[in-house]
Amino acid sequence: MASPSFEPAPWLEFRIEETEGTGVDVRALSRLLSDLSSAFYEIARSKLGRSGRPGPRAQDEDALAAIRILEIEPGSAIIRAAPPPSENLPGRLFPTEPTPDEVALDFVREVQRIAAHEPGADRTAVRRRVQSVVRDASAIGRSAELVFRPVSPRAEEPREFRARIRMAEAEQLVAVVPKTVQSRRLSGHAYMVDVEPGKWRVRLKLPDGRDVTLDVAEELAAAVGGALDKPVEIESIEEREGDAVSRRLAVGLSLLPPAVGTDQPPKSVRELEMEQGLSIERPDYVMLATRVWETEDDVEGFGEYLRQVRGGSLG
Repeated sequence: MASPSFEPAPWLEFRIEETEGTGVDVRALSRLLSDLSSAFYEIARSKLGRSGRPGPRAQDEDALAAIRILEIEPGSAIIRAAPPPSENLPGRLFPTEPTPDEVALDFVREVQRIAAHEPGADRTAVRRRVQSVVRDASAIGRSAELVFRPVSPRAEEPREFRARIRMAEAEQLVAVVPKTVQSRRLSGHAYMVDVEPGKWRVRLKLPDGRDVTLDVAEELAAAVGGALDKPVEIESIEEREGDAVSRRLAVGLSLLPPAVGTDQPPKSVRELEMEQGLSIERPDYVMLATRVWETEDDVEGFGEYLRQVRGGSLG
């Protein structure tokens, strides 16, 4: 008789309870999964010292935050997830480097803080992302429970972490993040332009190497198509929630003149030598050397001296 096989408990389980009706609306579930992924990436960026950084996700961020959905069970909307593939995690040079376990634990603890009406851990961008997940869950059910089981639990910590939150007062549980609006001018190379009915975006490569994506105001839609692969200056309105940028909107765009350059340097090497009083003729190194070492024996003696000083042979 074959012994029964047991499925290992999931790494992360997100159970949304007290749902209404049958099944879950696809749009509500899609928002939840998208915001769940964004929260994990923001926590990973925070641990890597890049909180609020715009632009595409980096490979080391994928290694920490690219969680995989294993199963979504209907009824109570149970989502079971696995950590990023272990082969994506680079070798840890130092024990202080973050791991996917630490990212997931941070997420659970942030939910615990929200449920307890506690402030965030001085990370506005992380709190904002986790708040979005809480709001999404409140649109599906009236309560939720998170269960996290570390892959590599520490000896001094439990093997299972739980967070439970009631959604009936979700808006009260979620602290309001202050919003600000400011104008900024950005210049760079426009290497991507999206022009679709009702949706216009432009992506810039900034001089410092960063990528920035901006929504484009409707009145600029006709002009943005001509900016592709050209240097531009953009006047933008930047909306921030706490210390994180929530939206960038381009409201003005102008093409910059192409860089003018030449392969011919302004001065020749000889002109520079004359300006600095340097000799135009190259020294006669052979003549100079023979004034120091007049015979072959002098050269051999100097070589022997170097061997003794360096403790090895001369190649």
